[in-house]
Amino acid sequence: MDLRLITPATSEPLSEAVAMDHCRANAEADGGAEFGLFGALITAAREQVEAMTGRLLRVEEWELRLPCFPACGRPIQVPHAPFVSLTSLSTVSAAGVTTTLAGTAYQVEAPTGPAALPATIWSAANTAWPSTDAGVRGAVRVRYRAGYDTPPKALLQAMLLLIGAMYENREAEVETRASAARALNSNPAFDRLIAPYRILAV
Repeated sequence: MDLRLITPATSEPLSEAVAMDHCRANAEADGGAEFGLFGALITAAREQVEAMTGRLLRVEEWELRLPCFPACGRPIQVPHAPFVSLTSLSTVSAAGVTTTLAGTAYQVEAPTGPAALPATIWSAANTAWPSTDAGVRGAVRVRYRAGYDTPPKALLQAMLLLIGAMYENREAEVETRASAARALNSNPAFDRLIAPYRILAV
């Protein structure tokens, strides 16, 4: 599976001010250096929550590339949730010619809701997926938009827990047995916050 980010989001789901307030940090400390630190912490926390849930906390456009259509009438599963829209479904020939499928050639099943499962794309009723040229990498290309306009509060709170942990523990090494033990233990609150939103592999 080949996934490519086409149009990234331009802002993070949490502001530096919110993250700093959560950590009781001083925006003026070290000449404002703390403010810059929180930008990196927010991005790292968001990426971690997205990786652990399979959900995008901001709306982005992605392209999924496959070597061919699924066999036996199986659907294409969109990797990210929540699904927003399908931009295009196309094929690329060995000669490099791109053909965009008409909207009547497929149907999209997109569950809704904050904890919705990923969308699936089926061939239209009583039809089969078109054939593709053998040996073409990325012969099938699915371009779509996915992500939250407003992320669930539970996932934002999970981000804040990660940000707080990273802010308080900035070094890679631990100095005592007690701190080492704490570092090895997962955060039960974080696990509970993301549990309802995790997309389990089928």
